[in-house]
Amino acid sequence: MRVIKDFLAKIAGNDKAGAIALACEEQKRFMDDKIDSLLPLGSRVTITRAGGTSKFVLAEVTGTVENRPARGTVIADRKADGDFCLTTFSVRDV
Repeated sequence: MRVIKDFLAKIAGNDKAGAIALACEEQKRFMDDKIDSLLPLGSRVTITRAGGTSKFVLAEVTGTVENRPARGTVIADRKADGDFCLTTFSVRDV
């Protein structure tokens, strides 16, 4: 879950390159546009609930995106080296 917290902190701190760096290799090329459209820099969302297995973590998030209430999910997968990387996310206006 640490990678998800770090990702959300990078978004809140306007660090797009840092946020993209936390994505899984095969997902990195999609992250730039996805961040712009679903979770623009400066968005403030936090984890409200998380669960998963030894292979993945799914976190429910809520907060504000462009000054509007929003909620969604963020998913991270375990890599071969044991660390986690961000797979995908979906955040929408409430």
